[in-house]
Amino acid sequence: MASNPLTLKQTAFVNAYLTNGGNATEAAIAAGYSAKTARQAGARLLTNDNIEQYIENFKAEMEKKTGITIERVVQELARIGLVDIGDVIDNASDTLKVKDLADLPKDVRVAIAEIQEVEGPQGTRRILKMHSKIEALNLLLKHLGGFAPEKSEVTINPPDLSSLTDAELIQLRNLEAKTRNGKKTNL
Repeated sequence: MASNPLTLKQTAFVNAYLTNGGNATEAAIAAGYSAKTARQAGARLLTNDNIEQYIENFKAEMEKKTGITIERVVQELARIGLVDIGDVIDNASDTLKVKDLADLPKDVRVAIAEIQEVEGPQGTRRILKMHSKIEALNLLLKHLGGFAPEKSEVTINPPDLSSLTDAELIQLRNLEAKTRNGKKTNL
């Protein structure tokens, strides 16, 4: 696929990356990189021209074979997330009834997860189960960047100054004072 063949480790990384949903850190670990440096290794590997080309070619090939594109998946999620239950229910009578499938537009049908017909004392009734609107909307928001990044706490431990001489401590205090007063300093 790529102009230069990938090494075995790069191939393992790419295969893991393409099957784990695009998590480069996990892919690097799966390919045998150290867990300590996996994040950096994954980021570095994704900038490798041969790996980039391989991934692009693979995605294009899968899109061509399946006809599934990101745009198509987003449209399908939007159909599920934005469907109006009123388009599914026939409320012309006193009781709620599910409309006939033939009367439902495709945009509405894709939001239906399951329809069961159950025989009972009052006759046949339909039970309708829809795909989760909340889940579809959450996936859409995530894809569209609608969620603020998760906040992470940062703990800063003060440096150990016990080994500094008095002269170094004075120099450090003066530097800190200059910085607080907005003076530019060269370190």
